[in-house]
Amino acid sequence: MVLNPYICHMNKYIYLFVALIVLSCGSPADSLQDLDLMKEGIPLKIKAPADAVVKQKDMGIFKDITIKEGDNFYIQITAARVLNSDVTARIQEEINSVKELDVFSKVIKNDERGFIFEKKKDDKLTYDFRSIKIVGNDEYLFQSGLIGTFSLEDVELMYDAVK
Repeated sequence: MVLNPYICHMNKYIYLFVALIVLSCGSPADSLQDLDLMKEGIPLKIKAPADAVVKQKDMGIFKDITIKEGDNFYIQITAARVLNSDVTARIQEEINSVKELDVFSKVIKNDERGFIFEKKKDDKLTYDFRSIKIVGNDEYLFQSGLIGTFSLEDVELMYDAVK
């Protein structure tokens, strides 16, 4: 079988065109920027959309910090004195806690820094996460905002933003 050289030459351009499209699209995480939380009294940096709104409430024994932009990016951080410096044990405590929720369905991802889980209510699936960092004498618990429904893609983006 003899291949037409014109078709082979065109295939090279098609592959190049497809490769350029894939590379130029990037991932949703590429749209996030560094956000230094030090001005909120938290010695951490996360990723967030450029126009995210940061709010802090000092609740006495803990701080509640939210980072929100639109309906799909809403991170809540609870900062408190560390009671258990074993992050693995703390993550397991959080898993046990969310498993007690009526809407808990299953853990989707679990690693050394936290987990993503599925919630099911009235046959509708939503997602949430927990991630824990310990810095000095303080524990930082990250999760998606308490108000809103988030897709798995939304939660994966937020989870990766708090690495």
